[in-house]
Amino acid sequence: MNPKTSPGSVIYSYPADGQQGVSPKADIVLKFSDPITDDDIAVKISVTNSQGPVGYSPELIDGGRSLKLTPNAPFAVNSSYSVEFKEGLLAEGGRVMENPNSKHDSVPGIQFDTRSSFSGSKGLANFKESFEVTNMVPEVGSEFEPMNFSTFRLTMSHPIHPRWQAMGGRIELVDKDNNAVPATVLVKGNRITLDPCVTDDKMLCGSKQDVLNAGEAYRLAITDLPSLTVKGTLFSESYDFTPRDTGPTVVLQQTAIDSGIGNGMSEGAATTSILNGQAINGVKLNSVLLGTTAASQQTGNLFAELAYAPGFEANEALPLRIAKGSVLNSTSLDVKVGGIVNVIDAATGQPQTTGNIKVTMLSDASGYMSPNPYTDDINAPRQITLFMDVSMNAENAQPNASLSQDLLGVELRGIALVRDGVLTIDAIGMVEPNLLGQEHADSTIAFHLEADTDIDSVLDAAPW
Repeated sequence: MNPKTSPGSVIYSYPADGQQGVSPKADIVLKFSDPITDDDIAVKISVTNSQGPVGYSPELIDGGRSLKLTPNAPFAVNSSYSVEFKEGLLAEGGRVMENPNSKHDSVPGIQFDTRSSFSGSKGLANFKESFEVTNMVPEVGSEFEPMNFSTFRLTMSHPIHPRWQAMGGRIELVDKDNNAVPATVLVKGNRITLDPCVTDDKMLCGSKQDVLNAGEAYRLAITDLPSLTVKGTLFSESYDFTPRDTGPTVVLQQTAIDSGIGNGMSEGAATTSILNGQAINGVKLNSVLLGTTAASQQTGNLFAELAYAPGFEANEALPLRIAKGSVLNSTSLDVKVGGIVNVIDAATGQPQTTGNIKVTMLSDASGYMSPNPYTDDINAPRQITLFMDVSMNAENAQPNASLSQDLLGVELRGIALVRDGVLTIDAIGMVEPNLLGQEHADSTIAFHLEADTDIDSVLDAAPW
């Protein structure tokens, strides 16, 4: 048999090419079409910013099909980074992985920007001197276009004053007759979410009945929004769009699979992600106060509403949403100081635990299933992008006082493949919860969701 000689390719990256707001504590993950056999990874792959090269440790995952680059120190905030292959990586079968070049831009390699600082310091918290929108999803003319079931998410260059409403700021959606459209508006830090809900029964928000009128004109208007860090600076702008029809939609039940930790299995024996090698759907917090916690297992069912695929071209992103109010549950964690010393519950005299950790979606999660940007290979997985806003609450009162909070703009990047009638999604996302106002912990989550799509499955699985 002749060995394969055609070139291979990168088929996924985290951060994605062009991704903004990346945590400074993120690892870089690359997935390839074929297993890597090269022994000179650290020589051939460069990670750089404006200050020069960034040191890292490479680790092959999933039999060499994935590669994790762990930086020697956190990335700088408000900085741009580039990942480039100075030479092609050798892979199984004589293949060579050349420098990735996403269709999103003409710049070779993978580029991403880190988030601004959580500090109140103007120099660190402001991404730009001017107060403006730095990112908007969906956006007219972008890869992610407005749909009739879209939730709108904006990132500002400055944190927004928490008293923005009392100070006269307004954020609203209006229709062609200038009538306000009912919507949930969430604002925190430099994040804004506007989630329309047009049903009379608010229990049906996020259902198939909750859609804007496709083909009609709408305007998202922001008026006199005050910056937190630059006193007296206000932002006003409006965005006109005409939502596209997504129907007839279909709803799939997606299950967050237990890695085994939820049934008492050790982390070492748990099922791990093909992307970064972590336990799938496992949540570990890294912080000074709590140290590195054990893994909490996240499980549950999510009902994803997918747009009508024949209504979209093969080179277009297929939109999806997951309804507001959807819930994932995570197993209890022991509360330890510095990850070592148990905190004792004064009422029981026993070591304190969080109890069930409940994650609830505060708005409709919006997502897109896109053609692979790194290769034209029809067998390459499609890319998944999912944006969500969630609340996190612990069952037991005292830990809940530390953990309870809203997290806006959580962004997942992953891949989707259908095998034997099962749609499998693997994705990476990061959350950075605030602990007692003292520090921001970080957690990288390797999501793994499965949904049956064969003819014997219920394809319209929504309860509505």
